[in-house]
Amino acid sequence: STLKGAQLSDPAVGWWYQFQVAAVNQWGSLGFDTPSPPVQLTTLQPSPPSPPRDLADELLTLQANGKIRVQIHWNSPATTVLPVTEYRVSTFTKSFNTIKFQSYVTK
Repeated sequence: STLKGAQLSDPAVGWWYQFQVAAVNQWGSLGFDTPSPPVQLTTLQPSPPSPPRDLADELLTLQANGKIRVQIHWNSPATTVLPVTEYRVSTFTKSFNTIKFQSYVTK
């Protein structure tokens, strides 16, 4: 067959599904492919996650070169439909008449 797809009729919302495929001919099959990652069917539409929770600075240190190092931490968002793939960290500093904004991505 040239068909390379399938459709699951009436899947149950809330259930977890995982899929595998085997090629079969008149001589049989040599087995299934690697299973797909599990997926849970939901009625929720994909949307951005809620903001991370409990942002706090954990460590402020003065380094030998005179620079200050700040370490921050946070907890995962309270609600998310899809897994979080990255966090974007922004800094905003103001010194005298200078305003500086920086943004970082962490995975």
